[in-house]
Amino acid sequence: MKIQTQLKIGKLTDDFRGESVYDGKRVILDGVIPEDEAEVELNAYINGVYYGKVKRLVCRSPLRVKPECPYFYECGKCALQYMDYGFQKERKTKLVADEVKGAKVYECEGLYYPYRYRNRTSLTFSHSGGRIVIGYEAEKTGRVTDIEDCTVCGKWIVTLLNCLRNFAGKFSLKAFSPASGEGVLKKCRAMYAEGAVCLTLHTTVSKVIGLNWLMKELEREFGKAELYVFSEGFDTGAPLTYRVGSGRIPGGEYISGTRVLTPETEIPKCENLHKKLIKEIKDKSTSESINECRGVLSGYDFIRPDVKGKTLISNNAGNLEERAKAIRPDRVMFFAEDIAALRTGLAQSEAAGYIIEYAVPYDMLAQTKNISTLVSLCRK
Repeated sequence: MKIQTQLKIGKLTDDFRGESVYDGKRVILDGVIPEDEAEVELNAYINGVYYGKVKRLVCRSPLRVKPECPYFYECGKCALQYMDYGFQKERKTKLVADEVKGAKVYECEGLYYPYRYRNRTSLTFSHSGGRIVIGYEAEKTGRVTDIEDCTVCGKWIVTLLNCLRNFAGKFSLKAFSPASGEGVLKKCRAMYAEGAVCLTLHTTVSKVIGLNWLMKELEREFGKAELYVFSEGFDTGAPLTYRVGSGRIPGGEYISGTRVLTPETEIPKCENLHKKLIKEIKDKSTSESINECRGVLSGYDFIRPDVKGKTLISNNAGNLEERAKAIRPDRVMFFAEDIAALRTGLAQSEAAGYIIEYAVPYDMLAQTKNISTLVSLCRK
């Protein structure tokens, strides 16, 4: 089925896809926003809904902006760069409001500049035309986009990419190919703070030639460095296979073999947003020391489980019911890293006998579809 038509986009779905109407039926399209008008090809009709692709924009929405990333249309990781940032925050506020069903929701707290804010990233190694490719893997195609920069990361990623390419080239290391089973380099994770970098490589072997050279190169470029190697269990928290060097960077801690940075070592771009979150927790809780209930301010291990006075503060929405029933605090506060975690936390809290006081959306991963939420609840 192929239907050629021209449509005007009326609104967005919950997953930020454009929605219109054709012949009285809903139409869902990627890459468009309200007030866009486009020539489209409808190529699927599933459960009463048309799906298709945009062929050409006829009229651009005033909410549409030019993506700053030169790889945006190839990579697709930061899927909302073509949307005005203020509109993104409005939409994310509405998504949270729809979940909390009538409870007070504050305006989404976002970054004052939604680029160059990330201090961590995950990269994939691949190959093309006999040369190594390092970048992000597209969700739909699995193709790795070769990048020289990433506009949501700080400029530190340019230096890191150069180090990795020099490392692979100097020691003739090839990217792993699932088709042939050959190659050494699979993926890597990196975390950065001013004057320090932590790099974890995922490889097919436990010890890779040239690691000591890479360590020295990282130290030369960044000042301080940590280098780890996983030959298996990269995404499962398995023990480290190999570690280069012995010194640890001050101001960090280790969780399941992965180093996470504390707020003191975060890059400045997120500073204002992080301070707002810390202040919100501190003002509304009875914690004597906020240091004891803070964690990683980047959307993952955000707030460590902590009980002070009569407030339960948690970053783990999955076990709130059990802990709240056991402790019976006057108030429960939890941080949900995405909408799925928000739903879990709300269900757990309600089952434990708590109702929502308010929710504060936090756009910790700007330019993506993710939205985090701080929720405060009290006893029914």
